[in-house]
Formats: sequence, structure tokens, C-alpha cells
Amino acid sequence: MKRRALRRHHMWRMKHNRSTDNDNGDGGLRHRGIHYRTPKSCSCWMCANQRKHHGPCIQELPAIANYNED
Repeated sequence: MKRRALRRHHMWRMKHNRSTDNDNGDGGLRHRGIHYRTPKSCSCWMCANQRKHHGPCIQELPAIANYNED
């Protein structure tokens, strides 16, 4: 597929898959488009990035320590 066709295909696919989520609002086309661009509807500790609320994960701690030693 060409670039534009592939991009449109993925846009349709993601909108179709996310149309069944609970975060879709009233299920209209506008809410489907918003949910396509921003799949996370809130930034609470359950939905947001874990690093933001709990710090780096276990795998990142040794890497950070090694980076700071040099």
C-alpha cells in the first residue's frame, strides 16, 4: 500500500477497534475521533504512565545507577 492509503487504513482500523471501548463517550463520530487520537481519557494513577506516579521500573534502576557512576 501507499503511504496515504496505509495511514487511512490504520486510522479506520483503530477507530473501529476503539469504538467498543467504555471511554468512547456517546459513541458518535466526534468522540470516536477524539478517542482515536488520545486513547487514555484521564491521567489517574491507574491509566497514566507508571513512571509518572511510581518512579522508574526495576529494570531501569541499575541502568540509571550505572549512568550516574560514569
